Amino acid sequence: MVRPVSGVPAAVLLAVAALPLGACASSHDRAQAFMVPFKQGRYGFAASQAELVARDAPAQDAVLFALEQGAVTRSAARLKESDAALERAYARIQQLGELGAASVSGEIAAAVVNPGILNYRGTAYDRTMLATYKALNAMQAGDMAGARVELKRAQFFQQDAAEHYAERIAKSQAAFDQAAQARARKEGAGDYSTAKAQDDPATKTALGTRYDQMRAQFRPYAEWQVPWADLVDGIWRITNAADGSDWTSARDSLRRVIGMSGRNAFLNADIADAEANRAPDQVVYVLVEAGTGPELGEFKLNIPAFIPGMPFVGVSFPVLKQMPGCPEGLAVQADGARTELAEVCDFERVVAKDFDTQLPGIVARCIASTLTKAAITCAINQTAKNSGSDWAQVISLIGTSAYGIATNRADQRIWESLPKRGLYARIPMPKDRRLSIEGISGPPVELCEGAAVAVWARAPQAGSPAAVSVFRLR
Repeated sequence: MVRPVSGVPAAVLLAVAALPLGACASSHDRAQAFMVPFKQGRYGFAASQAELVARDAPAQDAVLFALEQGAVTRSAARLKESDAALERAYARIQQLGELGAASVSGEIAAAVVNPGILNYRGTAYDRTMLATYKALNAMQAGDMAGARVELKRAQFFQQDAAEHYAERIAKSQAAFDQAAQARARKEGAGDYSTAKAQDDPATKTALGTRYDQMRAQFRPYAEWQVPWADLVDGIWRITNAADGSDWTSARDSLRRVIGMSGRNAFLNADIADAEANRAPDQVVYVLVEAGTGPELGEFKLNIPAFIPGMPFVGVSFPVLKQMPGCPEGLAVQADGARTELAEVCDFERVVAKDFDTQLPGIVARCIASTLTKAAITCAINQTAKNSGSDWAQVISLIGTSAYGIATNRADQRIWESLPKRGLYARIPMPKDRRLSIEGISGPPVELCEGAAVAVWARAPQAGSPAAVSVFRLR
């Protein structure tokens, strides 16, 4: 609580608090230590850097950087390290509670500092991809029972998001609004209306225009599914079905992929196998994760504050931005034939669906946070003015200005090492058990023994070497 008699201590406290906030590296800045080598195809070095960043990350970012470490170390074929990082992320997610739920005490703190101090709880797609990567790790290690567990977890996360996510977000926002108002009154700032500021016609128009542009660019999926997770689930089940329920689940998963990405010859063949309860023979499944998914930028907008002495405030809002450099023209070359890979998952649309669902709460939280800080700032400066001390006023203005600048940031945390596109092809087993993937650099792929074999490739950037793993499904 910062309500002194003279106003001087409050200003000093704010100035001191603001300086380290301004100096702290953002999550995006920290991520560059592994994202730069990751995009360059230096997967071993990227994995080592991801481990260091995850180890030294602020407590509130523990989930985010454990996810990053899990994905990057998987690309380096360090499966045990990847599993450990992903399991650490999952354990922390479980501690933080249900998807979309909020910690009111944490939200109160954010109202007077910035959203980046909140615990990163993992989005709906974070949780689904966490389990999907663990399933792929298990398959690659030959642990098909472990893969089954993780695939069930991925399906649960998707179902939970579809049924409860939006409702929890709405309840969380209502709790935050009440907490922000209570904190402002406690600091002597009086009442103010975040709803009034948010409903201002000019504000609504400006935000609507900006986010409509983002929606047109990203085209969010309509449903709460990650087609890539469903594809992996369907492929695993048609190659490892133990009973009728597996065949039913395979059909359901593959139909969801078709419903979101459309039909192609590969999915048609998979569905035919699932409907016939037929395990495929002498087949290669090629799965390519290309490019990197969107990052979060920010834009600032001046909005009416309806606070005496402060008619307008500048608010920072997050916005999705696309990342360039995704490999194009990807195809499989085998036995002298060329087979184009088909896109079955647009990860940008997955991310955009999650962001768009959270958007009303994000906007309200950004406005409430800024107005709460503005109201407290006005109260502190008025107290300094009433003290009659020129020094008190000067120090108060300097401190509150530094505080406002340092904390006026949008929360830009996002899982950056996720792909941009998920591409898929199913081909007959080559006679020489070799294939190459056109459009990504690297030597020909030597296939292992097995009736059904998977090739997983990660190509974060055009022109860089891809990470490739080969493993037997059956």
